[in-house]
Amino acid sequence: MIRLDEEHKCPFLSENRLCRLVSAYGDSVLSETCTVFPREVHRFETHEEEVLMPCCPAVINLWAEEENVVFPEVPENGRNLRTMIREKMMEMFRNKEQSIEETLLESFYILLELYQAEQEDTLSEERIENYFSREAVKELKTAILAINLPFLDTMDECNELLQDLAVNYQKEGLYQDYLTQILPLAEQLSETYDADEMEQKGQDFAKQWEKYRKLLAVFMENELFSDLLMPDGDLESMVIQMQWIAMEYTMIRHSLFLKWMQDGCRDLAYETLRDYLVLITRMTGYEEDDIYEYLETIEAGISLTGPEVKSLRAGQVNFTDSYVEFRRGEAWLIGLHIAPYTNAGYVEQNADRPRKLLMHAQEIASFAAKVEQKGLTVVPSKLYLKHGKIKVELALGRGRKLHDHRVELKRRAETRDMQRELRG
Repeated sequence: MIRLDEEHKCPFLSENRLCRLVSAYGDSVLSETCTVFPREVHRFETHEEEVLMPCCPAVINLWAEEENVVFPEVPENGRNLRTMIREKMMEMFRNKEQSIEETLLESFYILLELYQAEQEDTLSEERIENYFSREAVKELKTAILAINLPFLDTMDECNELLQDLAVNYQKEGLYQDYLTQILPLAEQLSETYDADEMEQKGQDFAKQWEKYRKLLAVFMENELFSDLLMPDGDLESMVIQMQWIAMEYTMIRHSLFLKWMQDGCRDLAYETLRDYLVLITRMTGYEEDDIYEYLETIEAGISLTGPEVKSLRAGQVNFTDSYVEFRRGEAWLIGLHIAPYTNAGYVEQNADRPRKLLMHAQEIASFAAKVEQKGLTVVPSKLYLKHGKIKVELALGRGRKLHDHRVELKRRAETRDMQRELRG
């Protein structure tokens, strides 16, 4: 095993950043990582695809310097509906007339529609062409632009996600210099700035971000080419991968927004952009088995006693191992641990009792059918206060995969969410 030095650099690098091993003995002595990095090879049944990984600064520099970045074409015997979808989605990011964010949303919604078509056994080349047609995309764009999301609410979600993502990295030397600058700001940002001020700052940053649209478009194309379609993947896995790619892009953008604010809202330097692209992609270096998947979410009420509400408001709750069970047309939350309220008197309290969820019969029937027919799982992803009442966000996902990654990413968020949101 080769250990990095105190500056987190390879000990075999010379002053000229050349490998002393290669200089002395040739390429044959290199480890597999050193031989391949920053490339990765995906081996399909019909062909191989060699892709570049953006976790290397040299790759980002290459994309920034090249006038036209071209991706390998799939050989004829390797083409299918999934490769066709990937190509169409990559093409969308070459449209210079709209932002990366708009393109990301449009391509994701199209992918969801195509996934639904596959479930209905109606997926075809013609249908793919129709969904990606100029008329269909224009109609979809109109619908997306009509969605009005308050900037402050979106920022809150980004702050929380970044903190959840960074919890395992912020003390490591390789990431510390970058994360320690922005995480404190993420912690207190929503409480410090008002909506109007943040809205204006968001608009100012968008102008800085737009300067790098060409580079960001290439980055997104590369992510789609390298990670959207895996050798053993299907259309469902493409939906999952796309969610992760979107999360990765969002975290890169939000990290740089925080850094830009930390630096006094000055010009966003290319070197800063490159460094955070590398940082976040290293943090999100993903395998499909680790992806946190939401196929569908819904808000539900929950039947609670008075002491339970008081314990929740105090943050005395753990939903790490909880899930939803459907019984005779009713939905029950199992495994939600609410610590007994100390001042409840003689009222009997059962910390782990099943609790009935308040949902419409149609919602219960829909989720129950998907769980039974497709082997999916429903778990709570968030607890929060809304109009004075405790609400739970339920997520429909694929079995243990959803649960396992939720445990990993949301461990820190549990305490923070309960303290801040439930206390009001």
